[in-house]
Amino acid sequence: MAHDRLSRYTYVLTAWLHYRCGMSTANLVALLAHSGLAISPGALTQGWQRLGTLLAPAYDQILARVKRSLVLMADETGWRIHGVTHWLWYFGCPYWSYYLIDRHRGTAVVTTVIGTVFAGMVLVDFWGAYHAIKTWAKQRGIFPLFTALTKVDLQRPHDAVWRDFRQRVTRLFKDCLALRRHAQRHGHLVARAHQGQGRSPHAVQLGDRHHADAARSRRRARADEHQRGETEAHRRHEPGVYVR
Repeated sequence: MAHDRLSRYTYVLTAWLHYRCGMSTANLVALLAHSGLAISPGALTQGWQRLGTLLAPAYDQILARVKRSLVLMADETGWRIHGVTHWLWYFGCPYWSYYLIDRHRGTAVVTTVIGTVFAGMVLVDFWGAYHAIKTWAKQRGIFPLFTALTKVDLQRPHDAVWRDFRQRVTRLFKDCLALRRHAQRHGHLVARAHQGQGRSPHAVQLGDRHHADAARSRRRARADEHQRGETEAHRRHEPGVYVR
């Protein structure tokens, strides 16, 4: 930055140490003084503000790319500033992340940043502020779904039908998580093998056969368990459970 005593690199480094690593301004001033760079805490803070102004166009470009993405992920978390609760908002896609600190946690923040229409899929939790977005599809994160199940548990603690349904849904969610971990752990190996850079085609065929056998075994076990449940329900003349 022109006519500054410190270089742009120094401002970027100290801003990262302060806002990302939590290093206090006083300690940063002492660190710079140890390196022969004398500056007051106020001057350092003003330098960060000028840096923010300089980077504002790039900040706006990130938001524009997030809004043009096919998938939007959004979340918010508490953020204390001088003891006052603010909210750190995140809006992102697989390649870009946009952050905003705001005093409010309501719909106005979402509509100001994203608008009321998003031409893609939105991945959010159950917070009501996200209902304002009209989109092609909305997907809930799997962990917020676990939280929602726990809330229903508190509302229906003695409901046997709910407990049976909850057990089946929980098992389905956990199978999804296991499948994702398996894909993350082994997917790149299979891709490399098909490209001729990893295992031989015979090894890939054996691996695929092993995973197919394991999948069949799991489906068979699920079917047997379901059949036992249906038989027990019929024996006790319990009504069936239909979920729409």
